[in-house]
Amino acid sequence: MVGIVATLLGILAEGVNVAVLVILAICIAASANFPVLALSLFWRRFNTGGVIGGMTLGLVSSVGLALIGPAYLGANALWPLVNPTVVALPLGILGAVVGSLLAGRDAEHEKRFGEVTFRIQTGIRSSQSQSGSQQPAHHRIDEGSVMAIKGLIFDAYGTLYDVQSVQAKTEELCPGKGDLITQVWRLKQLEYTWLQTALTGFRDFAFMTEASLSFALRAAGIEPKDAITKPLLGKYLDLDPYPEAKEALGALRRRGGLTLAILSNGSTAMLTALVKNSGLDAFLDATISVDAARKFKPHPECYALVEERLGLKKDEVLFVSSNGFDVAGAKHFGFKVAWIRRSAGAAAPNGPIGLAQMYRLLRGNAEALGYAQDHTVSALTDLIGLL
Repeated sequence: MVGIVATLLGILAEGVNVAVLVILAICIAASANFPVLALSLFWRRFNTGGVIGGMTLGLVSSVGLALIGPAYLGANALWPLVNPTVVALPLGILGAVVGSLLAGRDAEHEKRFGEVTFRIQTGIRSSQSQSGSQQPAHHRIDEGSVMAIKGLIFDAYGTLYDVQSVQAKTEELCPGKGDLITQVWRLKQLEYTWLQTALTGFRDFAFMTEASLSFALRAAGIEPKDAITKPLLGKYLDLDPYPEAKEALGALRRRGGLTLAILSNGSTAMLTALVKNSGLDAFLDATISVDAARKFKPHPECYALVEERLGLKKDEVLFVSSNGFDVAGAKHFGFKVAWIRRSAGAAAPNGPIGLAQMYRLLRGNAEALGYAQDHTVSALTDLIGLL
């Protein structure tokens, strides 16, 4: 088929100046091949549909415009330019983009894009991402990586601090309903952050925490009075750190050469009080609130605060979180991510599921959106083994 087409083009080109034929060859290469090569390297969503669309439209437009131009038709030309690249190249790019969009998204392909790009540019094989039930034993971050890990950035709520530690106070103030209020409060608190970001306005985490507490209390049939809400909101400023938190941060601090920081949805005032009351401020170089982004995680602008505040680039960061939405957000942004699987292997019991069990099921299983973590560990003290 290629030979037939080449023969027909040769017959059409009889008597044409050799220089014009060279220009046509360059035009075809620029319009059909260049868009495909460039987008393959730099656009995560580029796919087979884009290859077909870009090469087809680039080839057809460059050859077609040449055939109706002065190089072939002389004074009868329908097109004024001998070299049609100025139009054919943009058409080739357009065909590649439209073809990719029409072909739809391939989550697995997009997930591998970063790894393949890294290998192309460095020749180094990166760690394989794992998800779902096929979780790896924790493994070291590649020693051959071009940019070594320079900072560990931690989520606060659920990662360093146990949000379930409010339950004792909740039960004390609302006997018989402590578990219900605790679980609904936390789930609604997260839901409100996502809703607020989607609505494009911003009210800080202190507002979200109080609003979600009011919702949880009313859902449990309790009027949210100051005698109940003030002690519970105060507990959020003094949550219990996980038992291994100080040991893990201390080991990382003694290792040296690492920036240790928090990036949290918490407001600046909430986080300042929390790290001081818990004593974790002694191990941290910075505590970053999303207040500066005026959005909540997992919005990309929240993760961008790490480089803005600490000067750490994406490939210099290991982001640590126990929250699946946060793992997905950080991975989508471009960080290496370690998931703290707090409720490891959480499985539904045969009997009725309690509120706390439901929460553990939500937090103890990997998300299924395709943005898988690089590492899975069961406790903060396991992180030192990754470095």
